[in-house]
Amino acid sequence: MEDKTIFPELPDWWRIFLLALSVASFLPQLGVFLVRRDSSGISPFYMLSNVLCATEQLAFLFLSAVIMPEDGYLIVHKPLTLGDWINLGHTAAIWVLWLILFVLSLSFLPGHRVSRAAAAAICFVHLLVSVVPQFVDVLLLPHDPGQGVYYNLDLAQVLFWGHFLLVLPATTVMRIVGVWLQAQKVISHPPGLPLPLSKASLGLQAVVFAVVAVSWLGRLPSHVEDIFGDDLSRALIYWFAINDGLLAGGQALLLGLVGGRRTESTIAATSEQTEPLLGRRSC
Repeated sequence: MEDKTIFPELPDWWRIFLLALSVASFLPQLGVFLVRRDSSGISPFYMLSNVLCATEQLAFLFLSAVIMPEDGYLIVHKPLTLGDWINLGHTAAIWVLWLILFVLSLSFLPGHRVSRAAAAAICFVHLLVSVVPQFVDVLLLPHDPGQGVYYNLDLAQVLFWGHFLLVLPATTVMRIVGVWLQAQKVISHPPGLPLPLSKASLGLQAVVFAVVAVSWLGRLPSHVEDIFGDDLSRALIYWFAINDGLLAGGQALLLGLVGGRRTESTIAATSEQTEPLLGRRSC
């Protein structure tokens, strides 16, 4: 049975190019954290929401490519192609980068013990029910020599349906809530104090992940081996696209808010311009 794709298949060199751009978009924000060592003004739940969504993407692709590559309704080619492994590497890299930023933001955030503890606990629990069981499945459980892959079918089915029906939509809602919480942080941040949000990262991610969102429609196959296969595959493909599209839109919104804030330099420049006028009026 041949694979059907919604859009023409994305070339592998495009996948690698988008992977490189995606990784590069995180570097300015990583540099800001490491230089300033202060994340005041960043909501822990904004970073958490991005980690949760990235974890879900990795969980579904890892489940599809490594644990259950023979199931008809999952989102890899049969047999696996280089493009499938690039997709998996892409999601893994983004997950690691969001996890690093999340840990740094909690480490450099003064006070807010309750918020930091709650965000860390949610992240830990989510890892326990997503990628950790899959790694355990691969490393510890026996595999089927006939298939040549590691999997436990019962565990895999529980993982898939639990995440598909419950966790996946919850993380999408969490991403929207995370952007809203961060927008409130930006608006309420004291004027004149710089925010530890990199405008370069926000701008790059707004553009790059908008392209990545569209690209998912051309890099994940849709199988038609059973009556439910096609619908489930398409639902996952659309979710990948919507998930990264929401990230791009959220970063663009935050960039607009951060760019509209008055910084110390603009306040100083405004003061210098108004002082002569005030002096003249007082004469």
